[in-house]
Amino acid sequence: EEIRIASPVDQTISYLAGVYLFSQSLTYTTSLTIAEHGNRKFPPAPGRALLVGDNSTFFYSQKTQSAALFGQATWNVTDDLRLTAGARYSSDDKDGFLVSRVKAGSSPAFLTVFQNNPVGALSRSETKPNYSLGVQYDVTEDILLYVMGGTGYKSGGFNARSAAVGTPVEFQAENSDTVEVGFKSVWMAGDLVLNADVYRMNLTDFQDSSLNPLTGTGFIVANAGDRRVEGLEVEAQFYPLDPLSIRASLGLMDAKYTNYSAGQCYTGKTANGTKPGTCNYNGLTPAFSPEVTGSLAAEWRDGFRDTASDWFVGGDASYVSERNLDTTLDPRSLQAEYTLLGLRAGFAAKDGSWRVSAYGKNLTDEGYFVVASPQPIAAFVSGGGLVGAQGFVGWYGPPRTYGVEAGFRF
Repeated sequence: EEIRIASPVDQTISYLAGVYLFSQSLTYTTSLTIAEHGNRKFPPAPGRALLVGDNSTFFYSQKTQSAALFGQATWNVTDDLRLTAGARYSSDDKDGFLVSRVKAGSSPAFLTVFQNNPVGALSRSETKPNYSLGVQYDVTEDILLYVMGGTGYKSGGFNARSAAVGTPVEFQAENSDTVEVGFKSVWMAGDLVLNADVYRMNLTDFQDSSLNPLTGTGFIVANAGDRRVEGLEVEAQFYPLDPLSIRASLGLMDAKYTNYSAGQCYTGKTANGTKPGTCNYNGLTPAFSPEVTGSLAAEWRDGFRDTASDWFVGGDASYVSERNLDTTLDPRSLQAEYTLLGLRAGFAAKDGSWRVSAYGKNLTDEGYFVVASPQPIAAFVSGGGLVGAQGFVGWYGPPRTYGVEAGFRF
């Protein structure tokens, strides 16, 4: 629930204030049982065969209560200059219960991955104030300059899939502070819209979602130190002809770990962290942090005869530079740069009430991973080619895809 009060926006000082309330209860239960063909995926090594009936049952429940007070005020100093300040005070309470049980008599191979893990009751409470400040200045009717900054917060919590013994159960809150400077502009009598900004963000106790490092199955959240992210973003819309629209965007990013000296090492990496068996990532680029991203799209849209509809045809391209897809920066998780191409054509109502189109995505059938990470359990079970190689798992992005879609708005 959210309740807001707001003043008229055309007065010298305008404001917005409110209360946010959130309540959630969830229960998560899963059971894994080995069937008669359980050893076919990984040929068993001697003494590593799974037994029919091996079973692990996992139960997790959680209740969340969150509340926040927030407000923002804008002072219209002049017709061209505006100052904005905002604040938010958040309170988060989470109570959970977690237990994992393994059937008595399960095989040694099964017990390598699944064990009794009676974690029991879990509880955490936290409060956090945050703020924002901003300045906007209209250089002309068509050019706006702005500076803004503030702090952010994501509450901590528990991993609902932390069944394996040793898996981190709890993760801490993530905090951030951000500064952004940019402009928004309109040129050529509205035929060109150009916006750009530069930003810098500092993240503390970053909440990183990755595959469970103990098993390589299931995603968990863990705090992955502190990092700094800064960059440039540019976006443009151009209308050179009445039926033609062109959109483009460019992102340049530089991300570095600033305080992560005791992170998990990937297999084969020599430990050099501040704690035994850990690795120092300070100065390295975190996973999922491409230096360059970009997109380009064009559409030709014109009236269809003397009807209330238009026909259109368009294409798009998106680019992502090289990036690593694993928190430990395992070299096997390095994804090379790639470009995706798409086409679309169809008909649409002039008033936007309906739209029908045929499309093609990833027309060159580019193969790329969206997630890739080691899978340690493969070596525990397999007697085939994965023994000693730790195993590896990855998810491909969608292949070449064609389709027809329709949309209606009421």
